[in-house]
Amino acid sequence: MNRFLSKNYLRCIIASLFLFVIVSEKSFALARSASSSGNWNSINWTPGGVGSVVAGDVLTVPFGFTVTVDVSTPALGGLTVSGTVTVSNLPGATLSVIGPLTVNGTLDNEGNIDVPTLTQITFFLNANATYIHNPRVAEEVIFEKSTETFSTTSNLYIYKWFDEAVPLCDPGKITSATLGNVYIDIGAVTFDQDGLFAPHRIWGSLTVNNTKIIFDDGTGSSTSLTLQNVYLRGTAIAVFQTGVNRNLTLITNNFTDSSTLATDTSLIMYNSFGTLIWTVNGNLLLNHNFTLAQGTLSESLPNATVTVNGNATFSNGEINFIKQCNSNLTMNV
Repeated sequence: MNRFLSKNYLRCIIASLFLFVIVSEKSFALARSASSSGNWNSINWTPGGVGSVVAGDVLTVPFGFTVTVDVSTPALGGLTVSGTVTVSNLPGATLSVIGPLTVNGTLDNEGNIDVPTLTQITFFLNANATYIHNPRVAEEVIFEKSTETFSTTSNLYIYKWFDEAVPLCDPGKITSATLGNVYIDIGAVTFDQDGLFAPHRIWGSLTVNNTKIIFDDGTGSSTSLTLQNVYLRGTAIAVFQTGVNRNLTLITNNFTDSSTLATDTSLIMYNSFGTLIWTVNGNLLLNHNFTLAQGTLSESLPNATVTVNGNATFSNGEINFIKQCNSNLTMNV
């Protein structure tokens, strides 16, 4: 090879390396932070500017900023939400994440969240943070493909659920050992929890709206359950224990049943008999059909004790403490 060809060859190599550095600088995944609010394609990211996000980028939405996902995003290498991210209820609006998802602010899923990876991602819902699960089509990919850690003061709103026979905390859904405030409104269906809230998984208020919730139909054979404030609203119904006979120790804070459904009744024990101890560390307000323990004939319930460390108010509906069964009832207010 002569000297002229050698010099040209060297120039080509140098030019190729220079081009590689420029292209690589623009395409390699980076950590970027939103510095404006708006729809996805209008967000200014630092570094990079508008439209700079590529697959693998690790993004942060700081406090005070709102990002609306109205398109399909690249597969993000991670996302921290300290402000607000809303996935729109639009065809094709998809937030795609293949790395850690951390919520310190609000993540509102009205569209679709996808996790296109064979491995589980981590999903942190931190103190006072909020996740709203109301996807355009009922599915739980965000839970099925993540390992969740939810703070005891976090807020979880569930508005859609693909199969109400599968509990919220089924091993294939939400696996966090603790939940904070939980709000459930998935429509006029029966949502069975198989005892997976026992013995003390929910550390904030539990609000059930327009849905019938069965805490344990005997599948989990749970015998103790601790909740904080419990609110039954809209057309909600709650059945705490049914199925195989067993004892139940129930502890709640304020308990309010203000359901308006006249055709059904909330119950603590239904066709499941054992010693019942219910302690209400607050006020007991029954403004709807409510039965403490019910059988079908005249079964025997060993003993039932209700202690209300506050005020007890019964203002509406049919209230029965012992119905179609025999028991000794002690009530302390």
